[in-house]
Amino acid sequence: MDADGNLCQGLHGRPTMVVYDRHGERLATVEVPARTAEGLESATNVAITPGGTRAYMPVSGPAGGYLYTFDALAEGTRQSNGG
Repeated sequence: MDADGNLCQGLHGRPTMVVYDRHGERLATVEVPARTAEGLESATNVAITPGGTRAYMPVSGPAGGYLYTFDALAEGTRQSNGG
C-alpha cells in the first residue's frame, strides 16, 4: 500500500502489476515494456521508497529475475513485518 491507501497487486503469468484505490477501483496497470518482457512471467511484489514515489517491482521467469523501476502514483510509507 502507498500513502494514499492504494493497493498494488502483482500478477502471475505476466510481468504486470495492477493498482487499485481503497474502494477497489482500478487506477493503473504497470507493465514491463514488451521489448524487455520476453521470458518474464510474473511480478511478485512491489516496494515504494518511503516518502518518495520511486517503485521497484521484482519480475521473473525463464529469462531470470529482475527489478523493474517506475514512478508510483503516491508516496511510499514505512512498512512493518509485524515484528
